[in-house]
Amino acid sequence: DPVIGDGASSVSMEVVNESSPKLELQVLRVSKSSQLGNGLKHGDYRRYRQYCTNRLHRIRKSIRFTCGRGKFQKRPLANALMNKNAGSKALLLPLFHAERCWSFGMELKDLESGRTSNKARRAVIRKLKKAVVYAEQLHEMCSNDIVEDRTVLESEAYLAWMKANLYLEQEDWHQSLEYFLRAKQLYEAIADALGVGHASVFASRLEEIGPSIRFCNYNLQRNQSDKPELIQLLGETGAARDLLSAKIDAALAESRKTLAQSFGSVSWCGREVAIRSEEVREAVLAAKDEQNALEQELQSSALIDASPEKKAACYDKVFIAYNEAARLVKSQLKASNEDELMRLSEDRIAEVEDLYAFVTFTRLSLTVDRNLLLVQSLHTKSAKPEDFVRLFDTLLQTVREMMELRGISDDTIATRTLEFESEGFRVNRCFHMARLYLDLKRFREACALFDHAYNLADTAISANGGAGGTRITAAEMKSLQGSCKRMKMRALSLEWSEITGLSKDVKARLDVKANGTVPKPLIDSLNETTGSTVLVQIPPLLQPVPCRPLVFDLAVDGIEFPKYETVIDVLDAANKKSTPAKVSEKAVDSKKKPTESASTEKEALEPKKSFLSRLWGGK
Repeated sequence: DPVIGDGASSVSMEVVNESSPKLELQVLRVSKSSQLGNGLKHGDYRRYRQYCTNRLHRIRKSIRFTCGRGKFQKRPLANALMNKNAGSKALLLPLFHAERCWSFGMELKDLESGRTSNKARRAVIRKLKKAVVYAEQLHEMCSNDIVEDRTVLESEAYLAWMKANLYLEQEDWHQSLEYFLRAKQLYEAIADALGVGHASVFASRLEEIGPSIRFCNYNLQRNQSDKPELIQLLGETGAARDLLSAKIDAALAESRKTLAQSFGSVSWCGREVAIRSEEVREAVLAAKDEQNALEQELQSSALIDASPEKKAACYDKVFIAYNEAARLVKSQLKASNEDELMRLSEDRIAEVEDLYAFVTFTRLSLTVDRNLLLVQSLHTKSAKPEDFVRLFDTLLQTVREMMELRGISDDTIATRTLEFESEGFRVNRCFHMARLYLDLKRFREACALFDHAYNLADTAISANGGAGGTRITAAEMKSLQGSCKRMKMRALSLEWSEITGLSKDVKARLDVKANGTVPKPLIDSLNETTGSTVLVQIPPLLQPVPCRPLVFDLAVDGIEFPKYETVIDVLDAANKKSTPAKVSEKAVDSKKKPTESASTEKEALEPKKSFLSRLWGGK
């Protein structure tokens, strides 16, 4: 493997054709575009290393600069400039050799992240050394009259940046800072010379170099008071995080371990609680650091005017830190309960329980703050009432959990504050529940809930003496009372308007004209040109419908009802009995007619009797 040496032999090259145009290679743009297009956009160093290997093979074949067919023949990269067909492609060979070695080292660093292995660290340093050697070869090849001045400056800046990364991994802070500053000066000079249109690539590289310079300065000072700046540096590393994250994490761990020796207790409900376990001390200290960093971030210029949702997203790291601290304290409490000697000492167990209550209380308090930010975001979106009800229900449950923690009942100030906040969240939940009923047009229930919310707010203000709480003040409660009054009046007006509107509609539908006749509905006059304004008649008219029989009457087929003419003749004969002159003729006629009708009735019944006989099994 090649090694770094200041006395590297310079390469003497002859200019083939002085009249030919100078070679140009935009080193940073080529490397950045290759990285972003082949895996480094997602941190995939293996894919980028494979791309560099394949790219080198294609370049060697295109300029006919391979290393022999059967037997390997090493050919110096500087000789590629002597090839007439190479051109600026010859400068790509040392560039992608350096990129391949650098990506290999970063891949090994990612694989061994979180582990303290000297073997892996030596492998990373070896690959970075090879990358520096190829970057030196690139600079030597560019230090020629056939290469443009801009390419020479870019190659020098690339070499300084690669050396700075090597010394950063070797923890040589002086050399690393020197080369980072050298690379920064060169990139700033090139960006100023090119102007605004071509400065975006160099600006991204300068953003990567900035945190590295600050980290080197921090390690040179080694001042514990600068630990918040180190935490901020960890969040601002950006693209340089892959190289700096392990170093910054190690520095933070060492700083916390030093401070943990002097950090021995926390204040909980008016008494000091000792932290005896070193692991728990470091976890609680790390959680406090994340909380302080969160407060600084929320007060920074970048987030002071940001949306509540963006502010709420910053709480994730703090929750992770406090959950880890709570897990360690809980495991220590479990171990104390299992130890016979510890069980005899009630004070030691009480200390661990108080510490667990402190960590849980802080985490729940931060949860309430985050949920209040979500409530503010719902106000900006004009969300539905059920969304507010769900959030205030969660807030109310969280405050009740805080009130049930150990030691809270002994602290009267904290108890009064939590009770007021609980009542405030309850009033808000009742208010938005009333809004939900108002949207559903259930006006009586909405008015009752608005009255209940008003009474709850009045009771909370009088019980707390107007002092208020840390998150909900008495002024906010009074403002909410005014909102309850206004919304109740609105609910009553909407109810009255709906009742009067319905009565007017019914009256219009039941309207009777002056002549006392009901207007013909439109459904009954569809074929008329001048239709009525009444669609249907309300109430509808009664219509006769056939009654449904209880049993089926099967004998109806065999019954012969009397004929109408026969009944008329019988009635006429009965009326003419009072006239004796015509009795004989009429009597004769009446005697003849019944015989004729009987015969006709007998003929009519013959087929029906046969049908009934077949139906009832007769012959």
